Amino acid sequence: MANPRRADKYPWLLTADPPVCAGGRPVAVLNRCPRRRREQECHCRFDPAEIAEDLEELGAGQLARTLEDSLEPDEVEDFIEELQRCLAQAKGDEDCVERVRALVARLQRLVEAEAGLTDRYADDVDP
Repeated sequence: MANPRRADKYPWLLTADPPVCAGGRPVAVLNRCPRRRREQECHCRFDPAEIAEDLEELGAGQLARTLEDSLEPDEVEDFIEELQRCLAQAKGDEDCVERVRALVARLQRLVEAEAGLTDRYADDVDP
């Protein structure tokens, strides 16, 4: 039996909990993101399928399992450390390495804001 595609295995959205870009009701903040309106990447939204694909390419696909549960702020920090170890040994595609470095920077924002990651709001947040 073939392995499921990453998009099939991780079909949900993870968001910062609480959102880091503004205060207020999380769903409202996530749906009114000014960065998304300017077609920029939202600091609060994370696509586990894309992350898993990059991790697989870097030979660290097992790290994607971390994204199967909500993460408390200290767990986000632990995940960052694992990603940095992976990057230190990376021999993959440079674009992939850059995406993972950008992910680390985005996750670092969560740590600084003492936010975690959750799929709790995924059904209520605009795609």
